Amino acid sequence: MSTVAPPPYRRVTRCIVLALVVIVLAEIVIGRTRFVWGLVPDSDLGIVGQIEETIIRGSPDPQVLVFGSSRGRGAFLPTRIEERMGLRRGQVVSLAIGGAHVFDALLIYQRNRSALSKAKMAILDIDPFQFNVGTEPPVRFRQFASWGDRFAYSGAKRWRLLADYVFHMDNALPTFTWYLSQRFRGQVFKRVGIDRYGRLAVVNIADDHDPRLFEERGFRRWVNILYGNYEYSPVLEQELVRLIRMLREDGAAVYLVRIPTAGGFLPMLEQSGHTPFTQFKQNMQRVAHELGVVCQIWESGGDVGLRERDYRDWGHLNTPGAEKWTEFFMRWLLAHRAASDGRSN
Repeated sequence: MSTVAPPPYRRVTRCIVLALVVIVLAEIVIGRTRFVWGLVPDSDLGIVGQIEETIIRGSPDPQVLVFGSSRGRGAFLPTRIEERMGLRRGQVVSLAIGGAHVFDALLIYQRNRSALSKAKMAILDIDPFQFNVGTEPPVRFRQFASWGDRFAYSGAKRWRLLADYVFHMDNALPTFTWYLSQRFRGQVFKRVGIDRYGRLAVVNIADDHDPRLFEERGFRRWVNILYGNYEYSPVLEQELVRLIRMLREDGAAVYLVRIPTAGGFLPMLEQSGHTPFTQFKQNMQRVAHELGVVCQIWESGGDVGLRERDYRDWGHLNTPGAEKWTEFFMRWLLAHRAASDGRSN
């Protein structure tokens, strides 16, 4: 008995339909679920899940929230802050995240507001690079930003962000393919725990310092990476404003804090011809004044008793440096609060 093959156009149609089904399934499973987050817990997307599952769920009574970049994650030590403020373990919650954009803090708070709204204080680690739209948008912004927020960027970056709003798979696919390649090599991915200071265990706990990173060439490299194509965005500033307003609505006192960098970094930034720091400082002071919050911007480590030896690089503190910084900051914070209480009585 002979069979009749389907016409060629039907075979083509079936292939097209099958391809569309595969694309839709990949978009749903890879792009729009937490599937990839769990595969690579310390990836740009996975770290959001780790903060939510490990830090936030493990802190049922948060009193102090710390937001910011990898600089803030390394510098503020939750257990030391708890000791100085007489709080229980888990009441100081570090939500700082590496590779940070100001959007990250807003994202974490919006997604977990019901759990975090009990906090009485929020410390926001701020830096000029968190408001920069001159570089490529980070993955978390591409994945979670609202339609309107995506217009903070211009040109090709904007078009890619608008496409990412519709097709999320593009954000997760590089991590997924990297995961597959590493698994074939025998790599095992483990969940991220909490270190002895109460942070996600992604910060190297060590007294490390490489003098070569503090030479002119080392500083210039980071100036070019962070500020070589700098464009301050009022749209991203409004994300900070939205976060502050939510925190204030929920009853938290808000402190905008710029952690000092190694002594030679800001002079190198000024010599490079880039001037984002002065603009940033003025903008943050204006925002703080308009919203009635505290803004304290420290420039050089020497201003707070830190030496170059306390830094890993231009702006990240090593463990002894973080111990010193947290102690200094708590003295300043407690004195500021005492003075404020005195003025209000």
